[in-house]
Amino acid sequence: PYQQFLDLAIVYYILLYSDQQGNACIMVRNEHLDIWDIKPELLHQYATYNTPILLPAKIRHMDELIYSFLDTTIEEEQELLQSLPSSSIPMYVFTNQSNLNGASVLLYKDVIWDFACSQNENFYIIPSSIHELILVPANGILSKASLEFMVNDVNQKEVSPMERLSNHVYFYDRFTQTITV
Repeated sequence: PYQQFLDLAIVYYILLYSDQQGNACIMVRNEHLDIWDIKPELLHQYATYNTPILLPAKIRHMDELIYSFLDTTIEEEQELLQSLPSSSIPMYVFTNQSNLNGASVLLYKDVIWDFACSQNENFYIIPSSIHELILVPANGILSKASLEFMVNDVNQKEVSPMERLSNHVYFYDRFTQTITV
């Protein structure tokens, strides 16, 4: 079962296991719906309700994410973050707490709206992979066309076909609370 969203397909998974060591999930198939005797609409309602609870959203500044890979203590990381200049173009990684199929956070009610309002920005949404999205302020510094060129290039060279989400960059308008291609 799936539901269309923009140029994407929303698919469903059962989270079997999730802890510090890793995650395990299985994709829901039409056969499951037959066994459970439920309609796709009910599955979508359950997923819409449960997923943000089981896998809460997380938004981190790209600089913070990069510095977290360094072999430093939390205190050293904080000092480093404060001492180094931030990127001229702020970028944010948008995913869930487990980084598992984290692009689904795009569907969480009000999360991106709250963030966009807190930043006083509209955003381009870059589909980095099925596991995360990158938010870039749509303030005129980067064009949508240049971002789409980058997404296509990275998808072809770096992202495995099974983890590609899309070759399109999306636009989030905080005033209308809409996402468009």
